[in-house]
Amino acid sequence: ASAYLTKFSRLVRLILENSKSERISLENELDSLQLYLEMEALRFEPKLDFDVKIHPEIEPETILLPPMLIQPFVENAIWHGLMNMPDKGKLMLSFEKENGSIRCVVEDNGVGRKRAAEIGEQNSIKRKSYGMTISQRRMELLQKENLDIPEIRIEDLGHNGHAGSGTRVTIHFQVD
Repeated sequence: ASAYLTKFSRLVRLILENSKSERISLENELDSLQLYLEMEALRFEPKLDFDVKIHPEIEPETILLPPMLIQPFVENAIWHGLMNMPDKGKLMLSFEKENGSIRCVVEDNGVGRKRAAEIGEQNSIKRKSYGMTISQRRMELLQKENLDIPEIRIEDLGHNGHAGSGTRVTIHFQVD
């Protein structure tokens, strides 16, 4: 409980600090994502395993992006894809340079979007998800302010031609 509360208080402080800024460093975003993932791993132990990879050419302290851009996609992967699995799930978060931009990939081996929606319909306890709505509003604000809008692609993964074995979210954002 003590470890969880310590991480939670650090995460809340980071979110409050980051929310004051239009742009934050990738380093700050990574700190908050790491704390969030550690908290969820503690909470759902032993159902969640995660891995964060950053290409060595990326200098996280020099790259700026809108705060909380990636977290809603990580949250969706955990809550909708991985927690609906009977076995341990894996979330992979990676950052690479690509054609003058940064490519962030959030990938899970969960049940997939279609199955997650079916489970959500069957679940008697409805949990309203705000992550995608918040992300959409953030993109609209960036567009209004004529700022670079990250390109986001969501795809269902499958094995041997079958859907339902995970989701991949790819986010491209420009580097100044």
